[in-house]
Amino acid sequence: MVSNAPPKLVSFNGRIVAGQTEIHSRRHEEIYRQDGMDGWILNYTEFGAGTINRRTQPFDAGVGTLLLFPPSVCHDYGAARPSNEWTHDWVYFFPRAGWLELMLFPESHAGVRSLSIKDAELQKRIFVSFNELIRVTRSSLRQKDAIAMNLLESILLWADSVNPVWLQQRVDSRVQESMRYIAQEYQRPLTLQDLARHTALSVSRLAHLFREQLGMTPMEYVEEQRIGQARELLLMNDQPIAWVAAEVGFEDPLYFSRVFRRRTGRSPREWRSTARKQIGGLGTLPKHPARK
Repeated sequence: MVSNAPPKLVSFNGRIVAGQTEIHSRRHEEIYRQDGMDGWILNYTEFGAGTINRRTQPFDAGVGTLLLFPPSVCHDYGAARPSNEWTHDWVYFFPRAGWLELMLFPESHAGVRSLSIKDAELQKRIFVSFNELIRVTRSSLRQKDAIAMNLLESILLWADSVNPVWLQQRVDSRVQESMRYIAQEYQRPLTLQDLARHTALSVSRLAHLFREQLGMTPMEYVEEQRIGQARELLLMNDQPIAWVAAEVGFEDPLYFSRVFRRRTGRSPREWRSTARKQIGGLGTLPKHPARK
């Protein structure tokens, strides 16, 4: 029997949140989020190894592996046996409009994308950038989100330099143009016909390209961009919910609230309150113990 219940997406209540998880014999932790998260997760293995998709088609992620979990993709991972040791950095985020091409890692299983970094110098660059990213997200810097997004972009750019997918597939230029157009025009009413007309494609062809290359429909991408901007506005000011809705392109604040709840599991008001408490309470990054 197929369930009609909405997915139980997990949210970290911020535009970009980062941390480090260390698993060893005295601290065993496994993650299972059946319906995934509402945002993206990038995971980098510093030490040891993790096993991903343990309940379906398991594969291991060793040192230097970048894992990318798109929204709604199941999270099912823990430390690989027999060592049961795994230190991995992670960042939860909503990508900028131009990032999706940088996030075309090879797909491993069940929607999880994986890229193995072999070069020692590049591993060091990503290690340093990731740890700086974590520190920034947990700081009191006024522009910490913007700085963190720039650090994340640098990680994705360095990873892209060794991504084998670029030899096989790039995002179609017309899809890229649609993404740029959405980033500029998301505040006004947009239809699938508007996007198709802008790129000189038929509605069906544009929808097919989006689904094939980005794993979502054009209007789902519009919605993702609007809700991502709404999160930022909710965090940064105390304007009424109706004002936030109008600023990100929703004419009806009640419809905006329904979409926001479907995406995040909370109403805009609840999300604003929870996010400010959670982000304001994050501590500093603990020092990583030296490895022999």
